[in-house]
Amino acid sequence: RCDPHYSAHYNWDTIQGRARIGLLPWESERLPAAWLENMGKVDAVLAISPFSAGRIERELRRCAVGTPVWSAPLGVDSRLFNPSCAPSPRLAGARAFRFLHVGVGQTRKGSDLLRAAYLAEFTDADDVTLVVKTGGWDSAEAWLDNLPPHAPHLLVVHDDNIPEAEMVGVYTACHCLVHPARLEGFGMTMLEAMSCGVPVVCTA
Repeated sequence: RCDPHYSAHYNWDTIQGRARIGLLPWESERLPAAWLENMGKVDAVLAISPFSAGRIERELRRCAVGTPVWSAPLGVDSRLFNPSCAPSPRLAGARAFRFLHVGVGQTRKGSDLLRAAYLAEFTDADDVTLVVKTGGWDSAEAWLDNLPPHAPHLLVVHDDNIPEAEMVGVYTACHCLVHPARLEGFGMTMLEAMSCGVPVVCTA
């Protein structure tokens, strides 16, 4: 897998096997320079969507790397992610209608757009909750600081390690997933939500 936690400290010359395939979950404009040499050491690069494959292929060609790029979109286990799962107790105290946002506070995820829209549309008088499942460098304070008077209800679940079997219950406890991403290579949370029978509000 070609991401900073693996490829930056790994000697790709030692990879054994008749076929060497690099999985590259990437959607931005430029690949990190440290990755480009490794892209030439594999037989093919596997992207997680046609959109990502197109971006990766353009970048490799720009850098004169001739490795072919294949697209293999991600999947979800519908035996686990399905509407029959009981709602998660983590959402105790949420109000009658529950929006859900899953993602860290990166600019490309559009979390700032969602927060602004939610605060503009609703007040504490509305029987709604925006449930935010986040983690990593994002923080609950980023969502909860500087709320205006009579702000609508927010419930922030800050946890990097919710097991999949419990995360299903977070989806099924909510009425729709809101994912206003500026850029998304695939959108796994959207697929998981739909597999749970939860409609999605998202950008094009």
